[in-house]
Amino acid sequence: MLISDIGNEIKVVRAIAPQVSSGGNITGATIDRSDFYSATLFVDVGTASGSPTSLTVDCKLQESDDGTTFADIQGATISQITAANKQAELDINLNGRKKYIRAVATVAFSGGTSPTVPVSAVVVLGGSVKNPV
Repeated sequence: MLISDIGNEIKVVRAIAPQVSSGGNITGATIDRSDFYSATLFVDVGTASGSPTSLTVDCKLQESDDGTTFADIQGATISQITAANKQAELDINLNGRKKYIRAVATVAFSGGTSPTVPVSAVVVLGGSVKNPV
């Protein structure tokens, strides 16, 4: 049996730092995905406050050649999160994609009194052509 050190085959990157959102867009950090050919986006939504009657969190991946001008990656969207204390993930093949990626989350509420919810996301890069540093 071959034993592998998975830590040398993947790289975990904070895509959206943990933060409390009162709604709107959260634009994540620019991630250099050079030398990686796959990714998993993992989005985590915590406990809502302010008693909203409903909430939605959408999250997508975007790509860029220069790390400045981004466009959506078609089909790179999580299944919408519609309740607090839920998670969603998305696996994506990055072969042929641009050098940089980032996550963008959109949070929306109905009802409640000044509702908020914590949101965070990580990207796990895999399929490396060389071991991460």
